[in-house]
Amino acid sequence: MMNNINIVKWTLEDNGFGDSKHEKQEPSFIWSSGLPSITTFNNMNRFQKINHFPSSNCLTRKDNLYKNLMRLSSKFGKNNFDFLPLSYILPFDKGNLATAMTKDPFKW
Repeated sequence: MMNNINIVKWTLEDNGFGDSKHEKQEPSFIWSSGLPSITTFNNMNRFQKINHFPSSNCLTRKDNLYKNLMRLSSKFGKNNFDFLPLSYILPFDKGNLATAMTKDPFKW
């Protein structure tokens, strides 16, 4: 089974990129499987690219995205956010979800 890191590595190699760990040059592209430290971002040169953005978890984690959209909904009006489905963040909303499941078991 291939993992995503190998696919990225092979794609970059097929397009002329190499592993700079063995060379005395700065990497032009940094691939990180987790969120890099703020030090990594601060030490990057202008030409370097990375596969993450600082504080991107406010958008890329579903629970954080929902919380932020709910905060905007409260501030700017629910009618501007009527596209949001009813959601629950577990385990915090476990009781509310259980109640909703009891009221409409076919929906859940």
